[in-house]
Amino acid sequence: MSRAADPRLAAVGIALLLGAGCSEQDRKAWVSILPGSDPPAASDADTVPAPPGFSISDDSTAVRLDGQAVVTIERLPDRGPGDTDLREARFGTAAISPDSLHVGFATAGETPVVGVWNRARQSARLVTALPGAAIGRLEWSPDGRFAIWQATGPDGVTTVGAYDLRIGRAARHPVLSWLERRDRSVRIQDWMTETRLRLLVSAGREPDGGLAWMWELHGGSLVVEDQVEALARGAPPGSQLLAGGAFSANLLGDPVPESIALYVSGSSEPSALVVRNRAGEYAATATEPLIAPGVLGLESWKGIRRGPELSEIVDVGDRPILLISIPVPENPVQTLGFFRVAPDGRVEPVVAVGAGGAEPALFPDGRTPDRIFDLGLVDLDGDGQVEVAAAVGRQDPNALTPRLQWGVQVWKWDDGPRLVPAPELERPALERIEGLSVTDGGS
Repeated sequence: MSRAADPRLAAVGIALLLGAGCSEQDRKAWVSILPGSDPPAASDADTVPAPPGFSISDDSTAVRLDGQAVVTIERLPDRGPGDTDLREARFGTAAISPDSLHVGFATAGETPVVGVWNRARQSARLVTALPGAAIGRLEWSPDGRFAIWQATGPDGVTTVGAYDLRIGRAARHPVLSWLERRDRSVRIQDWMTETRLRLLVSAGREPDGGLAWMWELHGGSLVVEDQVEALARGAPPGSQLLAGGAFSANLLGDPVPESIALYVSGSSEPSALVVRNRAGEYAATATEPLIAPGVLGLESWKGIRRGPELSEIVDVGDRPILLISIPVPENPVQTLGFFRVAPDGRVEPVVAVGAGGAEPALFPDGRTPDRIFDLGLVDLDGDGQVEVAAAVGRQDPNALTPRLQWGVQVWKWDDGPRLVPAPELERPALERIEGLSVTDGGS
């Protein structure tokens, strides 16, 4: 993994291993969603250069265009994300959008903040705070929708983030967060199209060499570059891959990451395809469905309108566990389930032990008119491994002002890995939840 992957490797052995059962129509349908591996012309990959008169002032308190201040430190809010004090901040770097309507900026200091200044509204959106980091690169996607930054944290790990101007929030991919927790440096290499970014993922903290990954910012897919075509050729007949449904991660503990596509099968079932690289040859295994409909009280999966989605990757020991949102028809809240990838490539639900015995680990998460369901992953006992806390909040009918009453159940991981009850951790979990509820104004 010391060199960037060669996209031509994707052709090795694919026709024999994955060609059967996948029609050209199915493959083309998946290709339209997956990030492509063919680079555009060099001129298309370059970002739009800043205007000649765009710069940061000598005292770092203003961003200027043609000699006039576009935004100054004084015009930013006093406090940023994480209650960061911006009153004495200075600009470290800045980039103007291709249409010149927005300015992306990063402050310098102990806790740099990334933000976007809207020139029409004369207001700032502060995106994220990066304590102890050094932000070395800030730029816009060629279509002007995403502000992208690259930062090196105090631990030496290089990370990449993005802000989506259209939806007004950070586009942080769960796989990028997981790679950061595993001390894998990620950095920007180049733009493949207006919204498709090639990243290099190092084998460790040192930002040297690495494996090429493709991040499709519009759709959300994040896939190892030389496995893109393997995923497309493995498309099961009649299946539908939705935007953001494909990602890569090292799920089996071998040196090469696996790639997963979460999709809706031809029988309207939430399903998963796992592509494994074995010495340059690819094996694809489909799991249809991810979970039987009867587990959720359904007669069938008919009527689902979207596919499953990756929510987070959780490390349990050295084994990654996938937290996946399962689409349940007519359900007002999302259903989150824990899954693992077996050595044969099948995706299996993790088991949770409860009063009724061992069942698939599925939890509600969201809000209904009378309740809030909140699934939390937090280390409650300080052993370095997160526990699973499923909390339910209801309005307290006896309170003079609106107040939530919380109840919580906690599970911890055993060697299965499976989830087992941890009632001794319910009190610490409840105290944490109630403290956050008060901080957030009881909402």
